[in-house]
Amino acid sequence: MEVGIGIVLGIVGIAAGYGLGVSRGQNTGVAD
Repeated sequence: MEVGIGIVLGIVGIAAGYGLGVSRGQNTGVAD
């Protein structure tokens, strides 16, 4: 149970981190 939750949180964390990285990369020098 705990392992499954850890994997899910890990995937969500990686996806969120990747999304933020892409957003920052595309908006660098534009929004700022």
